Amino acid sequence: MSLTRREVSIALASAALVRCGGRLVNPSPKEFPLGVASADPSPGGALLWTRYDGGEALRAVVWPDGSDTAVEVPATGRWALAEITGLTPATWYRFAFVAGDKRSSEGRFRTAPAPGTSPIVRLGATSCCKAGHPFDVLLRAGERTDLDAFLMLGDTVYADGAGSLDEYRAAWEDPLSTAEHQQLRASTALIATWDDHEVDNGWGGDNVTPEQLAAARQAFFEHMPQRTPNGAQVLWRSVRFGDTAEVFAVDSRSERDEAAGEYLSRAQMSWLKDGLAASPARFKLVMTSVPIAEYAVPLFAPFKDDRWEGFPASRAEILKHVEDEGIGGVLWVAGDFHLACSGRVSLSGPGQSAREILVGPAAQLPNLSPSYPAGPQFEWSSGLNNYAELELDPLRPSIRARWLDGRGRAIKELELAV
Repeated sequence: MSLTRREVSIALASAALVRCGGRLVNPSPKEFPLGVASADPSPGGALLWTRYDGGEALRAVVWPDGSDTAVEVPATGRWALAEITGLTPATWYRFAFVAGDKRSSEGRFRTAPAPGTSPIVRLGATSCCKAGHPFDVLLRAGERTDLDAFLMLGDTVYADGAGSLDEYRAAWEDPLSTAEHQQLRASTALIATWDDHEVDNGWGGDNVTPEQLAAARQAFFEHMPQRTPNGAQVLWRSVRFGDTAEVFAVDSRSERDEAAGEYLSRAQMSWLKDGLAASPARFKLVMTSVPIAEYAVPLFAPFKDDRWEGFPASRAEILKHVEDEGIGGVLWVAGDFHLACSGRVSLSGPGQSAREILVGPAAQLPNLSPSYPAGPQFEWSSGLNNYAELELDPLRPSIRARWLDGRGRAIKELELAV
């Protein structure tokens, strides 16, 4: 999408004030009730988002952190998007939306490193954020100023029982109105996928009506900004951070075909296989909302039909592809289970050399399993609410992973050789 942009002059009076058009104004929560967000950073920009309830022409203003010169691009719609391009790679920027004398709160994002460069990249990740539980984990993650992006692994909202578009919108508006969600979404760029609760508990494939799925999908795209390079409102895509890392966001829900035994559509499976094989990045992170690892332990085993294990042909296909093609640096990152853990994908057969971590829950009850994943397949697990930090250094043979709780304390640190 090509947008007209122009340079404007702004003065940063404080972190909460911007002079635009000669007028100094405070943020206007009435017109911008859900704050701001950015998503899917590229070397030259990012996708910017806000919910706008005003009537005047809207524009996004973007400036390098610490600078007083900005560019602006127009934004349209109530769930407004603006794609900014032409920025400097690997650089922190701030942004706000402005309409007349009204303006949003500020957000920040870091453009991705350019291809051919290999800096250290730091990513955050979590899942399962249910309203009614403390959002301390989101608050702590949103206080960070060093995360290049934040991965949302699904169940960002719990819309169970919704059916109409208005009901799904309401399910998103409630949590996104909170300070904790808004702080995280404004702190760095998001890379998001969905799981079942964005539609309905246990949903996958075609077990909801097309009308309900269409309403849920529209509400998701309205509130969770992301590029759609693979087609209109298709979730699967990749985001590359120079030659250090490439993140592959997978849709583990809507393209299942139980009759054919396919967990991903043939188009998505081919995209993932080709993308992993062609990626020049040292590390390849596959965001799958539902784990691909084997969980042959009480409570988990009876529910395998709701995850990759219930589609053994698809699971074996992608795991064998990674092994047969000798694709290094692959880490599977998942949520859904209301626990954090790290381990091998399989004890034997396809995936026995692959690694997977689980992140979250950010705001949930802990998993009630009497036997959390344990050895010899899993090296660690915990039911504490958490988010993960992944440090990706191409000069190291491993990914440094830390899980942090709602007080910002590290509850586990591991070196993940991939």
